[in-house]
Amino acid sequence: MEKINFYIPDLNPDAVKYVNTALHSGKSLFRGDFHEKCTQYFDTLFFPSKSYLVSSCTDAICMALITLELQQRDEIIIPSFTFVSVANALKNRGCQIKLADSLENSPDMDLDSVKKLITSETKAVIDVYYGGIVSEENLRIRQFCKENNLFYIADAAHLLISEQTAKTIIEIADITVFSFHETKVLNCGQGGLMVLNRNEKNKTANEIYNHGTDKFSLNISNKKFYEWTNEGLEFNLNEISCALLWSQIEGSKKIIDNLRKIVLKYNECLKALKNSGKIKNWSESDASSFCPTIMYLVLDSDENCINLKEYLSYKNIDTRQHYYPLHQSQFYREKLQQEDNCNNASNLYGQLLRLPLYNSLSQEDVITICNSILTFYGAKDSALV
Repeated sequence: MEKINFYIPDLNPDAVKYVNTALHSGKSLFRGDFHEKCTQYFDTLFFPSKSYLVSSCTDAICMALITLELQQRDEIIIPSFTFVSVANALKNRGCQIKLADSLENSPDMDLDSVKKLITSETKAVIDVYYGGIVSEENLRIRQFCKENNLFYIADAAHLLISEQTAKTIIEIADITVFSFHETKVLNCGQGGLMVLNRNEKNKTANEIYNHGTDKFSLNISNKKFYEWTNEGLEFNLNEISCALLWSQIEGSKKIIDNLRKIVLKYNECLKALKNSGKIKNWSESDASSFCPTIMYLVLDSDENCINLKEYLSYKNIDTRQHYYPLHQSQFYREKLQQEDNCNNASNLYGQLLRLPLYNSLSQEDVITICNSILTFYGAKDSALV
């Protein structure tokens, strides 16, 4: 059987044309026409919030920390079950990392675990919209932060940006960060976006984005020069990547519709296993405006997760587990000399299996994958054609 890949990056047919346009336009490859197109698109989509195209989601987090003036000794709560770049951004900033546990059988961070970590030094919470879905638990954590005067930063690296999701997103977070890494639906190889939803921080963010200067204000003031006014780094996304991103934006509606159909087919085919308790949680496709971008299963045991992964590999189907919990990592235990009990996150690593999900995945491929999973569990009578 031909191999079913875990992921194949999507490339809009216009991508090469746009890159060539950028290369041969005779204009700047730093904040050129495609940078302006993408920025205007996101500014309009997220209005009145302000959007900043950056070179990665990690840079978006770094810029968010500087914008909110989070610094040494400030405690920031993040999930243990998340990507290491979130923790690295905090470590490099000098912030104190506090790790919260996940919900049982769910990648979502647990509000009760967050509450136990709160001290007088807690300044912010970085929450993850796992798999591109804003869950009820995410909304509860946001409300808790609002009631307790804590910054709420949404890590929406998995989330697929669309007109349907935009208004909901900006109403939730103080800052939302996105990823355009090649593994994401909207991708340009490597890129990110920071969306700021606090008007009083706009000036600060503009200075940070302009290398810590007031360069952005020259056109609206009488100054003849710009000067160093704030902290800042080189965060800007290059013009070639913006050209790739623009092509992805133009084709995103069709991708969303297709991904919904793929996830619905997975849910339909594997429903019997979930009803029987073999699957304890999964990516759900429903009538909400959010489209899953990760198809995951939380299985009934570590052993079955490992064995199923190996069985699917034997069937030429590529699958993956996900984050190794930060609280168990060598660096966290030895360098930061901290130990946390995030048991649900530990269990999740052993039991969560990610299945192929991408735009070019066919319905026939999904049926093949599901039939293999059903066969593994001995549910041959439920196999599909």
